[in-house]
Amino acid sequence: MTSVASGEIPTSRLDFRNKGYQPYWMLVTAYRSGSNEPVTIEMDFGEWLAFAPVQYVVKLELSQKQPRRPAPNKDRPETVPHGHIEWRDGQNWVVVTAHRTGTQEAVTIEMTLWQWFGLKMVRFAVEQHLTNWHDRKMPRW
Repeated sequence: MTSVASGEIPTSRLDFRNKGYQPYWMLVTAYRSGSNEPVTIEMDFGEWLAFAPVQYVVKLELSQKQPRRPAPNKDRPETVPHGHIEWRDGQNWVVVTAHRTGTQEAVTIEMTLWQWFGLKMVRFAVEQHLTNWHDRKMPRW
């Protein structure tokens, strides 16, 4: 695993793994809740796209680009990974629990919603949804 400088935290990246049904994995490095320990969490691309904090950004972006409301996210049980957005200290925070990279240890990370918006893999999910939405709306000749 590559080392991340503290000035680059939080950060995210896409990892390609040639195993299983899902070759794309999302990795997010942030400070572990309640500490200054940087940890990296992982989840596959399908889990990432269905993830509530990612869906929040996607729906917010879609709401600014189209007149209709996005379809509601289906309820998912509190399994690992899971995440939510909460109001704390006068701002929104994203709280995420996922498996620490390479282990089954569940760890919780947190960052401001502003930091979450800036993660490359959140932006990637937004672009994927916008591209798919745009492709579905284009007339087929």
